[in-house]
Amino acid sequence: VLRISPVVPVVIHSTLQDFRWRKFHIQKRTQFGANILALHHSVAWTEAANFDVSRWLGDKLATIPTECYAPFGFGPRACIAEKYL
Repeated sequence: VLRISPVVPVVIHSTLQDFRWRKFHIQKRTQFGANILALHHSVAWTEAANFDVSRWLGDKLATIPTECYAPFGFGPRACIAEKYL
């Protein structure tokens, strides 16, 4: 259910220092958003719009695209209990 309808659909973060990313200069305190809802409906998921409990069971669990699933956000402010899931 958290993949279909995340509690927090967009997470906003701010950079702590200036840095370069690809050809871009990103200044300190630049805010950026991560669209969790779009991430959870990525083409990396098979039939992303469908709620399918079986995708989380048995051998299918290994096929979940972990880089496309962040129900509790990501980074140091993510859910403290997530590591126990």
